Amino acid sequence: MARGIRGDAWLLAPDLLWIECASVLLKQVRREALSANEASELLKEIGRLPIRTTSSEGLCGSAFALAASQGLSAYDALYLALSLREAACLITADQKLQIAAERCGCFP
Repeated sequence: MARGIRGDAWLLAPDLLWIECASVLLKQVRREALSANEASELLKEIGRLPIRTTSSEGLCGSAFALAASQGLSAYDALYLALSLREAACLITADQKLQIAAERCGCFP
């Protein structure tokens, strides 16, 4: 990921990424771990990251198949489907998604 932030590599994600980030930050606000202002600022910072997003629509068929075969949520399978389509390495902190990515050959 550091290479992507420096501009040495592309960072790709389904367009779902933005709403997932907003959802995580909202949970933190509701738990009172962040103020609404802090969360808003973090969301702006995330939006400045050099991430190229792609429409989830074109990934849904393969994501559905991957979710069913790998035991993933449809949301997580979108990231795996994009990695496979682009022949890219998947970066994740989610162990279940990492294992599926390893099985599919797109985890470093």
